[in-house]
Amino acid sequence: MKRNRITKPCKSCGILFELVPCEAKVRSTCSRECSRKYFSELRKKIPHTWHHKIAASRRGKKNKKQYSMQYRMRMSELFRGEKSYRWKGGITEENNRIRTSMEYRVWREDVFKRDDYTCQECGERGGRLNADHIKPFAFFPELRLEISNGRTLCEECHRKTPTYGRPALAKI
Repeated sequence: MKRNRITKPCKSCGILFELVPCEAKVRSTCSRECSRKYFSELRKKIPHTWHHKIAASRRGKKNKKQYSMQYRMRMSELFRGEKSYRWKGGITEENNRIRTSMEYRVWREDVFKRDDYTCQECGERGGRLNADHIKPFAFFPELRLEISNGRTLCEECHRKTPTYGRPALAKI
């Protein structure tokens, strides 16, 4: 016994094709090639800032979404301050607010890229790196997000700096 068939025009090429009624809501193209062509055209119409790519992360997790920087910046702005569901009336210190901001993350990444992920003291490449402020974060607020005021140090070399953990702040 033959099932009932429905004819429907392909959204990509316009040719009529037959399909089973239960597939009518799901399928909109006649073949895989038409489907790829149709959805690639649709993707071009979406603004670029909302695109993301799916890639394997460095830690081995498969299909982890990695959003573009423009998308992350936009989402950061949309849910910042009073618009956040965690808002408690502005009780966070300025220091913590800056260090957890998207601009600070971008600053750290730019410092690492400029220094090629290499410690500027010992020359070790990779490992556990810190973005260190040359002029202290607390005393030079205008230089906090200035790339020229940053350098890449490994954790061991960072501990040797006079401003690590605030012991030398009185000296400056």
